Amino acid sequence: NPATAGTCLVVDPGSGEVSGMRFSHVVFNNWDTMLHFKRASLWSVTDCNFYEYVSDGMIVDNLNNGDSGDSSVKGCVFTAPSTTGNGIRQISSGGLKLTGNKFNNGGTGYLLDLSDNANTGVLVISGNSFENASFANIQLQRAAGTKIFTSVVISGNEFLVSGATASAIYSNNGSDF
Repeated sequence: NPATAGTCLVVDPGSGEVSGMRFSHVVFNNWDTMLHFKRASLWSVTDCNFYEYVSDGMIVDNLNNGDSGDSSVKGCVFTAPSTTGNGIRQISSGGLKLTGNKFNNGGTGYLLDLSDNANTGVLVISGNSFENASFANIQLQRAAGTKIFTSVVISGNEFLVSGATASAIYSNNGSDF
């Protein structure tokens, strides 16, 4: 808990990618970004707390292989201190499963911010609680490019939408997403 700028932990080996990393019962508190999977696949984050992030609780962006993945976030709490920030921002890396998590406050609970890194797919968002996001509880977007994301399943989630400009699920794009 020493800083509010920068990233607390970046998973970024010198070459290739980390495979099979596990985080369980970790508390991340008061960083700009808490956890960034920059080159990793087959990881899991279970029963962790992400408190007071300004930009992102977690970033999923496998620069080694934009279509690798099969990772999961289960039973975690994401709480932003204000009306900005994303609980989880996914830029690339497929096969992500989000189950039984709590997203509270911030700008967006989960943001698919698809890059033009690789075609990818398989996103499951199930059994989560989303509350008080100032923009969208779930936002699906591709700002530019032509890459596609397939096989998205969103089911059994709880949404609390507060404010005239907030949405439960919002989809926008710059290139016919």
